[in-house]
Amino acid sequence: FRSIAISERLSNGVRFKIDLAPNEQKTFEVVETFVQSSGMDVDANWLYKNTPVNLSDADRNKINAVIAARKILNNLDNEITESQTKINGLTAEQKRIRENVKVFKTDSEECSSMRKDLIESENLLKDLTAKLPELAKKREIAQVQLDEAMKNLTVAWTVA
Repeated sequence: FRSIAISERLSNGVRFKIDLAPNEQKTFEVVETFVQSSGMDVDANWLYKNTPVNLSDADRNKINAVIAARKILNNLDNEITESQTKINGLTAEQKRIRENVKVFKTDSEECSSMRKDLIESENLLKDLTAKLPELAKKREIAQVQLDEAMKNLTVAWTVA
């Protein structure tokens, strides 16, 4: 090759420019290191916008597996957070209703209506609380699946 030079310094490495003679071919071994992180914020088109066109189907499938596993984990995290938020809201609502029940006569229509609301709220709270361990288990499984997909994520491509 004619020359090799650092063309850009990055925060996590350098980018080289290698100038080859016309029709000259060279093979370079590239060793990349990375910090494994499951924090990906990607959409369905990320893979096709941000990877080389000549990435093999097998490698694309590996990347898609990571993306799918991350989406499942994100959905479960959102569902757990939503359930916990509802539980907190219901607990506060129940406290408010109990305080209001004390104000009214026990045989009043308002008191009866509040008791019905309290029963509905308690049933919903019971359902949500019962659902949390199942969600936590699903999340644990999803995290293992994501970790495995990340471990299997080794891709190779050629620069065209």
